[in-house]
Amino acid sequence: MTDAYDRFQTIEIRTPDDVPPATPLEWQIARISVHEQRGLRDTADDALTVLALRESVRRELERTGLYICDARRMNATWEQIAAALDITADAARERMRSWADGQEQLYRRDVADGRAHPIGIDSEQHALTLTDLTNP
Repeated sequence: MTDAYDRFQTIEIRTPDDVPPATPLEWQIARISVHEQRGLRDTADDALTVLALRESVRRELERTGLYICDARRMNATWEQIAAALDITADAARERMRSWADGQEQLYRRDVADGRAHPIGIDSEQHALTLTDLTNP
């Protein structure tokens, strides 16, 4: 695999926040499987790792903001998005706002940490995303 994958396999995970940002779901699910198999015969550490990884996966699956942005970029209306998510249009807007705020914070943190290629969205992209919240 890759160095990043190898590192992920060795880090201690006891909380969902221990999972590095942008860790692929496939990696998390594979590691859950390994720990579940070991958990039947090993220690509480495996069970705690499984709990933390499952929560990380659950949170990732609930992050619909990026997909809402994609749908908006492809001219979906707020009502169509809301129907797809089985929520109100205002709730869909709030999900996108929350996602955008988190992505901007992630970007700022990476810049502050001196990362060469920060992830997330910069202030300009954030402002554009927030502007879209008021469009039909």
